[in-house]
Amino acid sequence: MKRQLLSIFAVCSLATVLVAPLCAQSLGGIGVNIPFEFVAQGKTLLSGQYYLQPVGSSLMIKSADGKTRAFVLTNSVYGQATENQLRLVFHRYADTHFLSQVWSPENRIVGYQLPRTKLEIEMAKGTPGFQKESIVAQGK
Repeated sequence: MKRQLLSIFAVCSLATVLVAPLCAQSLGGIGVNIPFEFVAQGKTLLSGQYYLQPVGSSLMIKSADGKTRAFVLTNSVYGQATENQLRLVFHRYADTHFLSQVWSPENRIVGYQLPRTKLEIEMAKGTPGFQKESIVAQGK
């Protein structure tokens, strides 16, 4: 009985490891140059070229050199994007940029919303010296 459960668990684990990357590849990695340092769900990423791949309701953010990766959980956000390009929305407080939304050219009605971190919430409360500004980065 234990051997059967271990076999089932091993097969399910292997299927998850193999299928998740295939789903992400079918959607294709989308490249974008981000000209500033930014925070994605608590992880600070340097400026540069990044590739974003949807994986279920999450996003994999990977630097072009492959050295930096962030896997972020997201919620769906609904709207009507007018352009047919990748659109990243950042919230800026002084010199700190927080990735807030990702809109894919493949699906212009449903986007990815990153939950706000404790740090972003604190900065948004109106701490003197911080101003909120939305920045849109266009992908290629």
